[in-house]
Amino acid sequence: MNLDDILVIGAHTEVSSFNENSYLIINNITGKYIKINQNFYQIIQLFDGKRDLREIYFEYNKTYQNITQEKVLIVSEKLDKIGIFETSPNINQRKKLPPYLSFGFIFFKAQWVSKIVPYLKFLFNKKIAITFLSLSFLTLCFLLYKNYNNTEEIDVLKIAFFFIPISLLCTLFHELGHATATHYYKAKHGGIGFGLYLYFMPVFFADVTDIWRLKKWERIIVNASGVYFALIFCTILILLSVVASSKTLFAIGSALAFKQLYNLLPYLRTDGYWIASDYFNQPNLMINSFNQFQKLVSFSFAELSRKDYLLALYGLFNFGLMFYFIGYMLAFHFFEIICFPQKLFLFISIISLKSFYYSFSEISKVLPVIIFYFFVSRILVNLGKKYLKVKKK
Repeated sequence: MNLDDILVIGAHTEVSSFNENSYLIINNITGKYIKINQNFYQIIQLFDGKRDLREIYFEYNKTYQNITQEKVLIVSEKLDKIGIFETSPNINQRKKLPPYLSFGFIFFKAQWVSKIVPYLKFLFNKKIAITFLSLSFLTLCFLLYKNYNNTEEIDVLKIAFFFIPISLLCTLFHELGHATATHYYKAKHGGIGFGLYLYFMPVFFADVTDIWRLKKWERIIVNASGVYFALIFCTILILLSVVASSKTLFAIGSALAFKQLYNLLPYLRTDGYWIASDYFNQPNLMINSFNQFQKLVSFSFAELSRKDYLLALYGLFNFGLMFYFIGYMLAFHFFEIICFPQKLFLFISIISLKSFYYSFSEISKVLPVIIFYFFVSRILVNLGKKYLKVKKK
């Protein structure tokens, strides 16, 4: 791309207001979008198919603040990458999965999802939603009461046999929650897929990219709806376990319900993270919060607004919590961390046995060690990526 190019915004492109100071430029063919500020928006208004980029540069500087020719080229190239112009080579390019997902694919097509979600819209009726949320809250309190310091042993292998299919059903219902909320607010939903987060953690996802055109609180409800649906699933499972006096169903329901509480933490790429992202109106919350945190520790207070301070505090919480947890585990659970690989190998070696018993309290001791290894792996992967980028330069 050079300054002699004449560009025009394509008919397939939509410009949508995101908040007071920013806009979304959306390719309606692929669903790709980019968030831009007010200055970028003013430049885009000049892409009329009559002026070349050099003329746009001069025209913009007559009316607005000074901008360099290099900046005009950068803006144009960014828009061209997502197929915004009539002549863009990427107009019909298939939308890629987010960079934090590896080996991802859609297994439940959007057409199939669209046949199901209309029948689930009733769950967003105000009275029905309050009833289910209240019932779910009481169920969680009951689970905390029953499982607190519970030393009763359970057959892990027997539960694993049932846990995997039931967990998959719960996860599918969780993702249908996001898709149903998207449909409820009249935005477009995609399919439901599977991928690896940070190369090794299996995750499911629902393509609800289109919700960025919704209002802030509507987006928050969409991102919270997965947990809402999953809690309904868990509540029904717990009630069935009580009626059937099934310890297996009770254990599975407990594990899945507590997993939903983890999903609400505003950390990593959980639902809580996306809820926080919507609250702050920041599509790249993790990066932006870290940038504001850097300004705070470098005493650049003049550059920070009230919202920036909140983002900086979120960045402090996000990174501080991770390093505090790692330090705590190394200081007080070093022996468990060192012995974990050996215990994991032992578990795998006896997995062919007919039964393998573990108590809830023993399981609760293993989970922090697994989370520790997850955090450390994440740090090492990110450091590896940065090293490779520096090496390429």
